[in-house]
Amino acid sequence: MGSIQNYFEIFKIKPSFDIQPTILQSKYHELCKKYHPDISSDFDIKDGDLNIAIINNAYKTLLNDYKRAIYLYKLNGNHLNKNLSTDFLNEILLTNETIDMTTNIDVLNKLKEITVLKINECKNKYNDSNSLIKWKYYDRMLKNISNKIEMLM
Repeated sequence: MGSIQNYFEIFKIKPSFDIQPTILQSKYHELCKKYHPDISSDFDIKDGDLNIAIINNAYKTLLNDYKRAIYLYKLNGNHLNKNLSTDFLNEILLTNETIDMTTNIDVLNKLKEITVLKINECKNKYNDSNSLIKWKYYDRMLKNISNKIEMLM
């Protein structure tokens, strides 16, 4: 297969944020059959730089919207600017305090709704450094909200 330049090349798909997960999954299974040492009897370690660990990592990265966005951003030669505004960080802090303090599931569900909308806004701006960094914060917040709701039920 030769030297792999990027994860999209492994699966022979165009580098893009909008990919078809079913196509990715199908190509992943094909590659697993070909390169997994427990499955393929004619597996050759010298078959380029590709191995099952790289295939697995590439699949996990491209399957996850956030990881794929970060990967694409860096693939295009960009560097993440991790400096966020004080206003944004205060918003995150206050929302996390609200999550911690509330026992009202309706309030948590409303926060969850708002957070999903904010994540979707970030997804729409996946080629913007600030949006990518905010997305990570919102994603973590969404997990915290979901965990809190689950705990209260």
